[in-house]
Amino acid sequence: MLYCNSLFNNALYRGEILYKSNSCNEHYRKESKREAIIIETLGHHIIAEMWNCNKEKLNDLIYIEETFASAALEAGAEIRDVVFHPFEPQGISGAVIIAESHLTIHSFPEHGYASIDVYTCGDKIDPTEATNAIARALEAQTIHTVKIPRGTGEIVVKEIEKTGIEVNE
Repeated sequence: MLYCNSLFNNALYRGEILYKSNSCNEHYRKESKREAIIIETLGHHIIAEMWNCNKEKLNDLIYIEETFASAALEAGAEIRDVVFHPFEPQGISGAVIIAESHLTIHSFPEHGYASIDVYTCGDKIDPTEATNAIARALEAQTIHTVKIPRGTGEIVVKEIEKTGIEVNE
């Protein structure tokens, strides 16, 4: 595996594109830049900035716990632990630990803001599904996300994807 990571990083440095190979012995192969890129990942990580959220919900410990547990289950994750902590005078930090990794929050009710982190290993669970469920539950009006494939080598964030989630009223 170390060889594959080195091969991948060196190819990126040289401006080459690598593709997943069908061979068991060779994880990546070089191809023409005209083909679509497929890179095997160990996981998917979404970092979300949620603004203009419902301030009362951002400060409701039970609601946040239930929201994150439900989002994990809706995405098909297996919950291992749930730990949340309220702060004075306001705000909540916590995590739902799943067999596939985690979902976390740091809320700032005074700003209507939540910092969300959803990381899933493998391809069984799509972190976008859990992120969207959280955004709907918090009634986020503005959402900025970055989705990072994990386990592929150097992390390069090129652009922040701006998405707006419609809130069902």
